[in-house]
Amino acid sequence: MSAPLPRRGFFDLICRFLAAVISSIVLLAADAAGNDDFDPLAAWLDQQRAEVSAGIARLREQAVKIEQILSTARKSHHQALERGDRKAAETYAAAIVRAREAFDKNTATLAVESERLAALARAGDCRTMPRLQSPASDAVP
Repeated sequence: MSAPLPRRGFFDLICRFLAAVISSIVLLAADAAGNDDFDPLAAWLDQQRAEVSAGIARLREQAVKIEQILSTARKSHHQALERGDRKAAETYAAAIVRAREAFDKNTATLAVESERLAALARAGDCRTMPRLQSPASDAVP
């Protein structure tokens, strides 16, 4: 007996199914309208590139905010040390460590998403490259 799907996984499965149904309907409608220029893969690649680009923009905004938090925590830590307030200095040191961990995680995620965007761009470039002719198609009948 298989384990039940977690709620998140089940929701994702339903969303993917609905997306497949909707894209099939769009393809049928485009085909019925005689729109031969409609390329579903190109449309999907464009959508994915837009989503990844938006995600990268959000990650960059988060990086700026984390850097501001780090800067403030470092200044406050230094001031607490100057005042001799050991408890506050320890609190700020812990905040610095958490902010640094968040920054490192953000940077790693940004690298992954940037590579994903580059892969999508390469996939789009491959779609626009001219197709190679096979030697059999060049043969004279």
